[in-house]
Amino acid sequence: MKFRKDTWLIALVTVLLGSCELLGIGGDDEKSSEKGLPKLVWTKKEVGRSAAPLVDHNSAYLLGIGELIKLNPETGEEYWSTPVHEIWDPAPLRPFIQSKKRLFAHFGESIRAWNKTNGSVAWTFSTGLEGPFFSGDSIAVRFSEIAQSADRLFVGVKNEVVAISKADGSVDYRITLKKLASDSIQQKTFSPVVSVGPNPVLYVPTIFQENGVGGNLFGYDAKTGEQLFAFKMHELLEDTVQSPYFIEDIGISGDKLILLINYSLVAVNRFTGELIWSTEKAYTSSIYVENKSIFTSGFADLYRFDANSGQLIWHIEGQSINLSTQVLIKEDRLYRNLISPFSSRVQILDVKNGAVLKAINASAFQQTEPFLSFPNSIAVYDNYLITQNDLNTYGIKFDKDK
Repeated sequence: MKFRKDTWLIALVTVLLGSCELLGIGGDDEKSSEKGLPKLVWTKKEVGRSAAPLVDHNSAYLLGIGELIKLNPETGEEYWSTPVHEIWDPAPLRPFIQSKKRLFAHFGESIRAWNKTNGSVAWTFSTGLEGPFFSGDSIAVRFSEIAQSADRLFVGVKNEVVAISKADGSVDYRITLKKLASDSIQQKTFSPVVSVGPNPVLYVPTIFQENGVGGNLFGYDAKTGEQLFAFKMHELLEDTVQSPYFIEDIGISGDKLILLINYSLVAVNRFTGELIWSTEKAYTSSIYVENKSIFTSGFADLYRFDANSGQLIWHIEGQSINLSTQVLIKEDRLYRNLISPFSSRVQILDVKNGAVLKAINASAFQQTEPFLSFPNSIAVYDNYLITQNDLNTYGIKFDKDK
């Protein structure tokens, strides 16, 4: 599940509600057994929130402001550290992804690749942007996510999608987003996504400003960049969801594209664009698609839907002062982060029925001022939770079975 790009702004709104928690009103029930209590194992000071941590086999990768670190997730022992010289605003979180051999991060002005073995820089690609944000009109500014196939990265840059070779950072091809809108309109994409398989398809949702905010959906052969289809979202969804018709997040489940549009979920056939189902419920976060299930949240509420039918499987209600910012699934456990103005919690749930199995008060281990405890990002390695705030990163050991 990707972070919603404006989560850090939404979190500020919860400050108005946070005084209740300081008085002991509200908040989540942090019941723990006497045995198996979470324990702080390691701390990395001044390596705080700038990108969500990554975990791969027996290693964790932390991209902080000024430093990239590979470490042992159990002990915190560093394997290597390399400086990162890009200057950035600490919000929003940076797109930070991995392949088998490399790490990739989007800094706005550039995209950089590092070798996992020793942290050396493999290549740097200049986006041509003047800063970390898109600019030039009234559309909300944010980074493009990085999508990847076996040998390429795909990223939105101004009114283009650029296909970048993973091997050397060279440009394999560019797609100009000019169709289905006036020539004077600049379309942007923030969430390209690529299907998996021998014939990968690159799906590109766009957003533009023309008599209000609108959007289109394009499909391309990910190997060649050849256009396969193009849809105007207002024509596809006019009688289904309310405007504005642009895609805030996108995922793939089998032959379906799962779209988050104006806080509603919509499923369309990813080959024909045919509408399959939609929901009327309002949601405030991005979506997480896992096999044949969709997970999304509305502030502290959490929902699981069947991807084939759109039917609700289960719904967990949360306290209104909390905001759910991230969902991870490991085996049959779902980990979700809950933040409020003065605390950060991680809930562990049973994926099948949504039952809360454990709740970890992560902010109890974070030795910083309360207002620096959000937004908070997490990663999970076996029975170790890696959690961050604005300043530091923490390794917390917990018992998965108690």
